[in-house]
Amino acid sequence: MSLRQLGDAIGVSRPTIYAYAAGTLLAGEDRLRAIAAATGVDLAFFEVDGEYHVDGDAVELVEALLAPPNPDRAAEIASRALASGMETDAERLATLAFHAGNALLQKGRYVAAVQRLREASEAFDRLGNLSGWAACQQSLGFCLTNLGELGAAEECFHGSLRASEPSQRWRAIVALAALAERRGDFRDALRMLQEAHSGFAGDEEAVAYVRANEANLHAMTGDYGEAELACAEALELSRRLRLMDQTLEMNALRGYVLSAMGRLSEASVMLMRAEDIADAVGDEARQLWTLAVRALHTLETGRLAEAALEATAALGGATAKGLPRSKALSLLVLAQSAFRAGDWPTAYTHAVQGAAFCAANRYPWWRQALMGVAAASAQAMGRASQAELELTELRTLLADRPTPVGLFWERFSTGFVLLCRGESSACEHLREARRSARSVGDASSAHLSERFLETCGDREAEAELAERRAEIAACSTIRCEAGRTLVERLDPDMWYKGLGAPERLPRLGQP
Repeated sequence: MSLRQLGDAIGVSRPTIYAYAAGTLLAGEDRLRAIAAATGVDLAFFEVDGEYHVDGDAVELVEALLAPPNPDRAAEIASRALASGMETDAERLATLAFHAGNALLQKGRYVAAVQRLREASEAFDRLGNLSGWAACQQSLGFCLTNLGELGAAEECFHGSLRASEPSQRWRAIVALAALAERRGDFRDALRMLQEAHSGFAGDEEAVAYVRANEANLHAMTGDYGEAELACAEALELSRRLRLMDQTLEMNALRGYVLSAMGRLSEASVMLMRAEDIADAVGDEARQLWTLAVRALHTLETGRLAEAALEATAALGGATAKGLPRSKALSLLVLAQSAFRAGDWPTAYTHAVQGAAFCAANRYPWWRQALMGVAAASAQAMGRASQAELELTELRTLLADRPTPVGLFWERFSTGFVLLCRGESSACEHLREARRSARSVGDASSAHLSERFLETCGDREAEAELAERRAEIAACSTIRCEAGRTLVERLDPDMWYKGLGAPERLPRLGQP
């Protein structure tokens, strides 16, 4: 009897019966009696003696456990079955190794997953099983992408594209688009995603993944209006299709997008959902990613010291586990927290470190933002020549691969530098930065510009900030801490002070 058949027999849903099997949900005595009756065993059968045995069909059990909520147990069972020597069929051994790799992938343990997936890939290759080999290449490429090994990942995805069934080739196309995005080839990435969308429009799963990747592309480059549209559609499809990985990813990404758009209450709900799912399925990589996004959200509420602590925790975990995406975002939050607090040396240190890391690991959008922070911080420290060097390099990058986030930081940092030098043209650059931010739904950056425009006597900026403070006073955020759900009112004064510290700016003629 399969788990699904057992669930049908006792009248419970597929996720519930899998949760019983995984040990993440305890069945009451009445439910155990029903299971005992359906399977023809005594109730005493369910008394646990503390030992663990892999009985029956290990492949089927692992496949069941790979559905949420327990990839951890799936990895354990697959590894035990492989190590036991009881399984001798080469095809089943390859399948177990593949499942073990996927279970480790879901946990975010990419280094260990690579070892298992390569083992499975080689086995499927020897057996001449093209579809199994293609599936391994797809998962292997995903792991290598997250480890920053983009060249090797690209080879895997091209292999998967060649060997996959035509109906499954969208997976490789989406993955190759993600690599193009990392290289900064944003137009190529968007073109590939649009072609995949039109070519597989009848496949809802394909559309869910394509729209999710479009959402990520728009979000990372700073076009939050487009990102929110794609994210909402991808999240709805992922929920309906029960694609747990994409549901988790889109909740976290929507928290990122809504934070930048200034929709802080909604963002907090998205992040709490992402945290709950990541905890339930044990996805360590996305737990750290969500923590980094949470730090960004905290930054947008004005709680700069708390944001820095959360970013530091995410940075430590991401460094230890080799997760470059979470590390890059954590460095950006640390740089911005210090910059907004007027701690120019700390901001400059984090910005330079972060920009170098993003250059090495192919995160061009965050690199551009960090270079802008570095230029502004250098000027505030009195290092005018270093500020000019940073701005010149940023403009060179933007000439080749412009992004909304990079264009904002070039305009804002130019205005900031001129403001420090006491030049009247500073205001026009800051206004242009505000206009560019507003055009893509970036309320956070627009308000950052207004904080410094206010010091120039800009009445519009002053009025906008006053109106926003009134809105913030009516906002609450929600989060879970130590098992308790906390609803917190936002402090408009803290939010306002957390936008920046123009009072700490050095002015021309002052030491």
